[in-house]
Amino acid sequence: MSAKFLPAGFLLSFLSLAAVAQQSPTVVVGPDSSQEVVSTSQTPVYRVQVVGRTTKAVNYRHHSITEIKFQGTKLDPNGQGKAKVESRTGRIHIEAEFENLPKPSIYGPEYLTYVLWAITPEGRPSNLGEILPKKDGKSELSVTTDLQAFGLILTAEPYFAVTIPSDQLILENVVKPHTKGWEEPIDAKFDALQRGEYTVEVSPSQLASQTADEKMPTDLKEAINAVAIAKAAGAQQYASSSLSKAEDFLARAQDYYQRKQGDKAIGTVARGAV
Repeated sequence: MSAKFLPAGFLLSFLSLAAVAQQSPTVVVGPDSSQEVVSTSQTPVYRVQVVGRTTKAVNYRHHSITEIKFQGTKLDPNGQGKAKVESRTGRIHIEAEFENLPKPSIYGPEYLTYVLWAITPEGRPSNLGEILPKKDGKSELSVTTDLQAFGLILTAEPYFAVTIPSDQLILENVVKPHTKGWEEPIDAKFDALQRGEYTVEVSPSQLASQTADEKMPTDLKEAINAVAIAKAAGAQQYASSSLSKAEDFLARAQDYYQRKQGDKAIGTVARGAV
């Protein structure tokens, strides 16, 4: 387990720290998850607890079609899946299928969805897309990437647009004996955001899992989470224009929901908020 210094805005991709030195509190999260607010005359820097993880990376053979499997971790031992990986000129196409995925909220009130990640041998994560399981726990995703060598993992997340995986690792790829490619000789090491970091300054009562009714579309729930987390990360101070737009999108999505405008209309503006 390691601690790294990251800018407060890492929680949302649209947050940028246009640093202006001023008196602001800093929240320090210790190794034991304790919190301390420190007054400083400098731009706030947040100590964020991350967890070192590893997964197997595969360098996929050029112009080939192969298959890998996913196995569940201790968080979801019954989870499983498979993916067809096709290497094409300039890109790799992935068709993934998953089974026995529980509701993400069982891992914490902030988790609403799953994200499939490609992890390079150097440890760089790439968000490949959102996975929303059906009632039977099944889901699928078809996506392309320009990466050639990577490992695949599935994590629980508070919304689809995250840029750093959480440590709620649900599934990871397993290299089959006939996989066309070769396993990288080293493990792909990457950092994962420790459980609870999204709610260091966000009360569970502000999250969609606590305030929304069961019929509310997941897209709208994710927008509620994203805006709440953005505010807690200092968006009003550092990205007020972006936050204002996000709040406007969220208000429109909530209005559409109240007027029963349909999931497609609600999802469009809700995802804009995220």
